[in-house]
Amino acid sequence: MSMPANAARLRPVAVASALVLGLGMAGCANYETIEPYQPAAGIQTDAPGVKVRNLMVLSEGDSMQLAGTLIADADDKLEKIAGTALKANSDEAGPLTVASKTIELPAVERVNLADENIKVTGDDVKPGGMTKLSLDFAKAGSLELTVPVVDAKSAGFASASSEASSSPSAEASAAPSASASATASESASAAPSASPSATPSR
Repeated sequence: MSMPANAARLRPVAVASALVLGLGMAGCANYETIEPYQPAAGIQTDAPGVKVRNLMVLSEGDSMQLAGTLIADADDKLEKIAGTALKANSDEAGPLTVASKTIELPAVERVNLADENIKVTGDDVKPGGMTKLSLDFAKAGSLELTVPVVDAKSAGFASASSEASSSPSAEASAAPSASASATASESASAAPSASPSATPSR
C-alpha cells in the first residue's frame, strides 16, 4: 500500500527532530568520569594578595617539614611562620617550632615550600593531627590557617630518602645476576676470547 504524499514529506522532518532531541538529552546526561579524582591532602585558600594551595605539615619518619604552594599577586616575601599543635577538639595542645627563613615570592609565580626545606618540630605534632599556623607576609600581612599533619607514606608522597636507599640495593641485586650470566656464558663457550672480554666490563 502506497504512503500518502503528505506523510512521506513529514517523515524525514520527524526523524530529524527526534535526533536533535536525543542529542540534547545526551548533552544533559551526567556521565561518570573515567579519571579518578584525588582531593588534595592539604588546605586551599585565597587571601588578599596571596593564594595558598595544598598546605600541610608533611611527616616522614622523625622528620617533618612544611609543604604546599604559595602564589603572590605581586612581589612579596614570606617572612615568618609560627604556630601551635591542636588537640582533637581544636584546643591548643602545645607549641611547635618552624625553621625561620625568608622566602621570596615573585609575582604570580608558584613557589613550592617543599623545596625550601622548612623544618617543623614539636612534641605534640603527629600525623593525623592538626596545627594552627600563622604565615606573616611583608605585603599581604598575616594569614592564620588550620593545617593538617600528613603522613608521607599514607598520602602517597615519594620519599627522597627511600628513593636514595633503594638505588644501591637495586644495583647490588643486579650485579650478582650479571656476573652469574657472564660466568655461565664463559663456561658454555669455553673459548679463550671469553676471558679478555669479561675483564674490561669489571
